[in-house]
Order: sequence, then structure tokens, then C-alpha cells
Amino acid sequence: MIKGVNADERNIRKSAEFIANLAGEKKLVSLLPYHNIAIHKYGKLGQDYDSGEMEEPLPIEIENVIRIFGEYGLDATVGG
Repeated sequence: MIKGVNADERNIRKSAEFIANLAGEKKLVSLLPYHNIAIHKYGKLGQDYDSGEMEEPLPIEIENVIRIFGEYGLDATVGG
């Protein structure tokens, strides 16, 4: 989930709908929110980190995504 790239409500709903319509047993969906932890690694290497317009989703935005997946009968969690 990258805020401003693929974490808008339309994309989340389309993704949840797609997953919900897959055949077979419904499994837990693992959400992987973007984070800028690499900024520290780049700094240690003396390099600039350009994340462009990518932003970390806020906790409430992640909760909303979990709720949306639930509307489609899917359990979602953060992790991988």
C-alpha cells in the first residue's frame, strides 16, 4: 500500500473484489504498507533518498483498508 500510488479507495475496493471472487478457500490477506525506512540506510551510505511523492499510509487509513476488505468477506492484517 503506497499512499498516492495504489492505496486509494477505488483501487482497494477493486483489489478486495478481485480477491473475494477467486475460487477456493479464502485466506488471510497480508497488507504491506509502504514505509520509508530505507532513508536511514541511504543516509549511512552517504546517498540521498528520493521517495518521490510516495507517502506512508496513516494508521487510520490502514484500518479503513482492513475494514473495506472485511466488507468483501476477507480478513486482512498488516504483515507478510
